[in-house]
Amino acid sequence: MRKIISLILCLISLPAAAQIIPPRYAGSDDPDVFRKQFEKKVTKVMKRDGYRIEELSHELLMKFTIDTLGRCVDVQYPDSLGGVRFNPTQRSRELLNTALSELKPFTPARKDGRKIPYVRKMLINMNFLPGAFVKPTFRGKKDGLMAFREYLNRNLVYDTKLYEAGVYGTVRVEFYIEPDGTITLVGASESPHPELTEHVQKLILGTSGQWTPLLEMGHPCRYLISFPVNFDPGESTSYAGGIPL
Repeated sequence: MRKIISLILCLISLPAAAQIIPPRYAGSDDPDVFRKQFEKKVTKVMKRDGYRIEELSHELLMKFTIDTLGRCVDVQYPDSLGGVRFNPTQRSRELLNTALSELKPFTPARKDGRKIPYVRKMLINMNFLPGAFVKPTFRGKKDGLMAFREYLNRNLVYDTKLYEAGVYGTVRVEFYIEPDGTITLVGASESPHPELTEHVQKLILGTSGQWTPLLEMGHPCRYLISFPVNFDPGESTSYAGGIPL
């Protein structure tokens, strides 16, 4: 019995495993607090120092050490994470390094009451930068999809025969806006009748070359659109030769 009590007392007296207290930024250990401040600083440095969006990488991985003074040092840019490859441009590295150096220091990490270095990794998507992701525009209109819908509304015709036969519903057409502003049809995932599908697709193809493509980091990219068109004139009766929607 004495041996058991002695063993219990021994176990109780064992020191607890040392706990690491993570670094804090602006009084918080939430990484998102630091991320938001970092993104603001990157945006400010970009504008101030004349960086152009097209010379920056879209996504990259950053690794750095928060030293015992709270400074971000030994900044590295690993080229892969979980099979995903990264190839940050030199200008991207310069921008992020400058922004990081201008931030206020962290409250350092601690272990056993002592300040210790702490390594942190951040996956950075540059979509927060102005102009990083610019949606396609149609005929120079800022809201490209709204302008496109207005174009369809002016030109869509509901065939009288189909209307009288009670054919109605939604035609949903998928198409790509290519980097040169042309259109590539994918198909229709939903439609009440092949003739309605053909009519919508013909109108969409007629807009080829009238789009300004999606821009990612200043570079034209392919963009997939799934667009619904509703054929349901309601109570309309003026449909001689067809019913404009």
